[in-house]
Amino acid sequence: MEQIRRLNDVIDRLRSRAIQFPIIHTANSAAILDVPESYFNKVRLGIALYGYYPSDETSRSLELHPAMSMHSRILHLKNLPPGSPVSYGRTFVTARDTLVATLPVGYADGLSTALSNRGKMIVKAADGTGVVCPVIGRVCMDLTLLDVTDVPGVGIGSEVVVYSPRREDPNSVESTAEAADTIPYVVTCAVSKRVPRVYLPAHPPNTTKPQK
Repeated sequence: MEQIRRLNDVIDRLRSRAIQFPIIHTANSAAILDVPESYFNKVRLGIALYGYYPSDETSRSLELHPAMSMHSRILHLKNLPPGSPVSYGRTFVTARDTLVATLPVGYADGLSTALSNRGKMIVKAADGTGVVCPVIGRVCMDLTLLDVTDVPGVGIGSEVVVYSPRREDPNSVESTAEAADTIPYVVTCAVSKRVPRVYLPAHPPNTTKPQK
């Protein structure tokens, strides 16, 4: 509010000297949600344009729907016995017979290495339902590994939802940001240019829920 007071003071002083501005704007996404005094005659959407709230502190005065999802497909499958180290640095060791899926997505695509042994993705089973699977081992430059042992009928080419458009899913942009100890802005901006973009017409949010 002090920033707004100062701006109004500057505007008044300029107007007293016959200096006018056709556009005055200060409201970013957070201010649009919570500070109508900041609107003036224009506002500027940032993160809200993509359907994400700026932070947990901002209100939900507007209903936003995430506009971005990220998808991949399983490139390779390998069965590993208990006691098998996975990926660089041996940071993950299998505790059971484990079916490991390799995805052609890595930190060069913008997937944070902070998701190593912490991230989650949704893998489509043979019947089309989604199963939440953990990222295992370190995220590599071009590849990431998942434990898909519990996905019925999983195979090479099975679809994987890297970032879900459903806010409540454990691999939503918000949930991924929390797991990586960052903010949604970083997750969305990090997706590199080598990831193909597909722009779709507006549609209702995806209502398919993962099994677990």
